[in-house]
Amino acid sequence: MGGYSGCPRRGCGDSMIRTSACRRYLITCVAVVSALGSAALAQSHARATAGAVPVKLGESLSGQAREDYESGRVLFENHDFAGALVKFQHAFDLSSDVRLLWNMGACEKNLRHYVRVHGLVERFLREGGSRITGAQRDEAEAVLRTIRPLIGEIRVNVNEAGASVFVDDELVGATPIREPLRIDLGDRRVRVSKPGFKDQVVAQHVAGGSEATLTVALDREVSEGRLLVATDPAGAIEIDGRTVGLGRWQGAVPPGSHALRITAPGMRPYSSDLLLREAESRTVDVTLQRESAGISPAWWIGGSIVAAAGLGVGGYFLLRPSSSTAQPTPGTINPYMIVVQSTH
Repeated sequence: MGGYSGCPRRGCGDSMIRTSACRRYLITCVAVVSALGSAALAQSHARATAGAVPVKLGESLSGQAREDYESGRVLFENHDFAGALVKFQHAFDLSSDVRLLWNMGACEKNLRHYVRVHGLVERFLREGGSRITGAQRDEAEAVLRTIRPLIGEIRVNVNEAGASVFVDDELVGATPIREPLRIDLGDRRVRVSKPGFKDQVVAQHVAGGSEATLTVALDREVSEGRLLVATDPAGAIEIDGRTVGLGRWQGAVPPGSHALRITAPGMRPYSSDLLLREAESRTVDVTLQRESAGISPAWWIGGSIVAAAGLGVGGYFLLRPSSSTAQPTPGTINPYMIVVQSTH
């Protein structure tokens, strides 16, 4: 199965292997290699039924399962542990021979997936029944004791139910998660995701044999709206007091109430309050109106005189005696007519 290939700590040289920390890690890994390696590819796993003749694992398999098992052995011996794991897994899917779980655990150990090793060995013990011997059971329990210091536990508390929890982008469960998660020691990336909410990502350092609690609050994801504003003639477009364009502008706007204002030289300013709903698209076309010309005070004075004169003339005609013959005369203020009464 191969021996220890070096201290996994980055930058650790040969001189550092003699430190106590690395020695402890070395002793742990060697113990796991020894426990798993002695049986991972063994040909002498025997059924524990009384009086049964031991049957080698390879001889108990047939067809494609046996071919996959033999391919897995070759890959394992050539240190392609990921490839060997695929072959052993497929052989197990075809045969359901519980002894293959032990081989898969050996592959996972060399890939430093200690949580998976723990799960596979636990399953080996749980499902092995009479197919594994007492010595094999003792050996498996020793592996579990050896591997536990390389695994940490984290309780994950999330404010939303039905959220997916990922560790290093691998799905490990959905909230609420009642039991603590087993996680390999080291720096891990925990991501919590749920549709309609923003993902939360937490960097978590996991010390082997430790427990921790991680509390995550998901925030609802708000879908912005889209707003398009066009003006004629071209004017300066302001949204919530900020100039965003001239003549035409479109862009993303958060849902809610917004103040729209458009200005242009010689035109009346345009103002409006817009209520934009979530994910709504709105188009606003604005035609600016020209400002009215200023009214001179002299016009008002002159107008007052004209109005007074007109009132005098009108009074004169109104006070004159009526006549049976009335001829209309064009008035001085279009389109009104002043009726002039004539007498004979």
